[in-house]
This record gives sequence, C-alpha cells and structure tokens, in this order.
Amino acid sequence: MFALGTGLRRGELLKLKIECVNLSYRIAHVFAMDQTIEIPPDCLVVPERKHSKNKYTRNVPLNRNTRAVLIDLIKDRPGGELVFTKEANGVDDYWLKAGFRSRV
Repeated sequence: MFALGTGLRRGELLKLKIECVNLSYRIAHVFAMDQTIEIPPDCLVVPERKHSKNKYTRNVPLNRNTRAVLIDLIKDRPGGELVFTKEANGVDDYWLKAGFRSRV
C-alpha cells in the first residue's frame, strides 16, 4: 500500500529512515549527504545517493492512506532507524522479493 502511494523503488523503501519523514504540519529539516534538507509538511524526502537512478533529492507528498500507514509503521521509534526492518515490521529485501514472486 505504501509503495503504491509513494512510487518509491524497492531500494528507496528499504533505505528510508524515519528522520526523512515529516508527519507534522510544520517544515522539518534533516541532515543528509553533507547538507541540510528541508521537508515540507506531510512529505517524505528521498535524499540523493551516489549510485541511485535519480541523482537529486526529491520530496514525496503523502496522501491520507500513506500517512496512516507510516504512522502505524513508525509509532514511537527513534529517527535514526529505518522505516522498514525485519525486527520492527517484518519487511526486508527477501520478504519483498518472495511476496511478489508468490502472488504472480
């Protein structure tokens, strides 16, 4: 549900940190790739990465459904953690691959 609502690629989903998500109604800031990045309200930011397809930082707006999913996923976890982890919510690279393969 979250992947469909945001359009993030598998690698972007698995590398998304909680600190890159802004669920408040105020502008937030995160330090990534040696720079401060502004995150608008109800958005998440995908920082540029050396070996990514997109060589720029982009903001992804959150609709009502993706916001609700994120609230459920994050709960009271600290900002430095990844949103998707096997320990926190059972999602990892293997789970994503196996889940899609078994449904096709």
